[in-house]
Amino acid sequence: MAARWEARCLFRLFDHERAFDPAVPSTLIRLGRLALPGAISGSVVRTQVILTMTIAAPAGQRMLCIAIDSQAIVSAIVGCLFLAFAHVMNEAIRIEDESRGFV
Repeated sequence: MAARWEARCLFRLFDHERAFDPAVPSTLIRLGRLALPGAISGSVVRTQVILTMTIAAPAGQRMLCIAIDSQAIVSAIVGCLFLAFAHVMNEAIRIEDESRGFV
């Protein structure tokens, strides 16, 4: 839910034609920081559920299943992309401020 709120704030800035607003990089950083733990937590929760379901089983029948699915990989990639875009936007804002000084 927090990621949706951050995306809403980001698109609201874009809608008001404020792409070079200093809030854009911080919003992108928050989106990236929300996406990365989501990628990890999905695999961890799935593993914990399987362990919990088989904990009462006799010895030798308990299961440990660790899986990393494509959704976790895509979420991690998207989180890294948001962080990279935040860095690019910080530089773009710095260049825009510098260019304003020349005019």
